Amino acid sequence: RLGAAEREEMAEVVAMWTEAAAQGHGNAQFYLGLVYQAGQGVERDVDHAIELYTQAGIAEAMYNLGLLLANERQDVDGAEAAYRAAIAANPGRAQAHNNLGFLLEHKRQDVDGAEASYRAAIAANPGCAIAHVNLGCLLQNKRHDVDGAETAYRAAIAADPGYAQAHNNLGFLLEQK
Repeated sequence: RLGAAEREEMAEVVAMWTEAAAQGHGNAQFYLGLVYQAGQGVERDVDHAIELYTQAGIAEAMYNLGLLLANERQDVDGAEAAYRAAIAANPGRAQAHNNLGFLLEHKRQDVDGAEASYRAAIAANPGCAIAHVNLGCLLQNKRHDVDGAETAYRAAIAADPGYAQAHNNLGFLLEQK
């Protein structure tokens, strides 16, 4: 919760970003979208956040738009388009590739597309442990590739030794061998 001083300061920040956003400034539209999405210093307004992210058109805005559409609106088509736009704007954004893969795997049942997206996430950032885990799950459960899954889980642990899900999945896989 913001105190009185923080609320006053946030009101000024929102006013500045609103002015810049009205002039088409992409970063201001993105930051203002974050504010409305979180309800930070303003009433939470997901519709306005979606509008601002769409107007911003920058990679981070498109990524956040994908998250909002997938998680708050269950709009699979919109989320997929937003993740693809984020990737087009910044092909090195591993999390956008990973989230696209998750959406393709779990909402579209597109195993080939999901695998390609997880591998693209890993290529963009080999340290993206969640992409390794997601790839491992796909290989284990959809492709029945136990060796590939083990390699993916071990890569996730190498990327993030504290990632409990990777340890759990590897342990379960090894116990099943």
